[in-house]
Amino acid sequence: MPNVLAKDIIDTIDKNFRHFIEENKSKKFVIYTNGMGGTLVRNYLKSKFSIIPEYIIDNKVYNGIDILNIEQAKKRNNQNTYFLICSWDYNLYEEIRQTIYNAFPSNQIIDIFPHIRKSLPTESEIIKVFYHVNSYLENTNLHGNFSNVSLICSESYMNNTPNTVPQYTDLRSKIINVSEKFLQISTIEKKAYAIAAYFLINQVNVSDKDIFAGKLERCNVSTMFPSSIKEELEHIKNNKLFSNIVNAEDIGLFTRSPGSHVVLAYDILIQDGIGTQISNIQRYISEAIDISNIQFYNAELIVLRAMQERILKYAQKAQEQYIISKNENLRRIQKACENIAYNRPQTFYEAIQLIIFAHENIIAESGSGSMSFGRLDQYLYPFYKKDLYTNQLTKESAQKLLITLWEKIAQCKMGWQNVTIGGGYIISGHVQRFNNYVHECISDCPC
Repeated sequence: MPNVLAKDIIDTIDKNFRHFIEENKSKKFVIYTNGMGGTLVRNYLKSKFSIIPEYIIDNKVYNGIDILNIEQAKKRNNQNTYFLICSWDYNLYEEIRQTIYNAFPSNQIIDIFPHIRKSLPTESEIIKVFYHVNSYLENTNLHGNFSNVSLICSESYMNNTPNTVPQYTDLRSKIINVSEKFLQISTIEKKAYAIAAYFLINQVNVSDKDIFAGKLERCNVSTMFPSSIKEELEHIKNNKLFSNIVNAEDIGLFTRSPGSHVVLAYDILIQDGIGTQISNIQRYISEAIDISNIQFYNAELIVLRAMQERILKYAQKAQEQYIISKNENLRRIQKACENIAYNRPQTFYEAIQLIIFAHENIIAESGSGSMSFGRLDQYLYPFYKKDLYTNQLTKESAQKLLITLWEKIAQCKMGWQNVTIGGGYIISGHVQRFNNYVHECISDCPC
């Protein structure tokens, strides 16, 4: 959704639909879906017209009573009923609308936000984002004659060309097309530019009900540039990987889809922070000689810088929502985002928030919900212990934050995200038993 305040959205609804609702006050209204848009429209109907919707349709969270899924809604008596599409979800625009139009007559469906698709960026706008992403590398000391990026277009093209790309209905497809058409760089750097563009263009939302910001949503960006079999075989041959692959297959470790089913280094991220990671990568680039190493570090730097910007967008969105609702949770989200965009997390809360953002981004990049958290108990424990000692946290408040984390994880559709807790590990030959935080994980895990 464009960066507008809730009041502006309400004003738009009032301007466009007041007359229609006044003429049809005797009819029944159903809200679809139960997100922020649904909440705003529901409150508008109640405050302006004293209208209470018959029920709400939501295919993700429903109780079978006043919040139904599509199949349950079809069994209701829906004569003299209007279904109000209240979603502006940029990525699910087509899916949400197709679902409701397949279920009910079109003359009973009113789209409250029908023009969201026009906000899909043009070809030129995506290219401008690529130029912005390229600025991430401008201050990097590259060896040799390696250019940061080649865009086979000019400023005059970017400013004057018509939007000749086919009319895609989702952001990912549009970015794929423009990336393939204009970026003349290595595959890994091309993926990084595309991922960064997705992070920067894709909307962020923060609700006054949120404890943490972030939305776990699959995008499948990493598979947009599949390498050819020839290229893959050359990579295996040149890097002498064949014997390693054979050995891995023999012991059951081989996977044809290396973009998922892994545990990321969340421990390193929350110990160092994004700023330190970026400084390290800049140093690696300045020291690198081999072009493939430079390309890899360029890609890392691009994705981390884009992640930084996206976190700051969440901070801005939380600030905007705070102005409306004065909810202190939003102020907490804002301050946490402003810190962890650059620095190491300072609190248990900030550490969890950074993990959520990293997980949000990696799910988009990997195209899979099967990205696990590993030893969550071990790498969160130092923050938990410090906050307890300084009275910034109680066991009860830590449990609430942990429950909210589980709820965030559960948002990922078709995702299987595992957490390892308990057991022990070996340091310098000594077995370290699990810490007290494990008990909190076990007691609050909804399983």
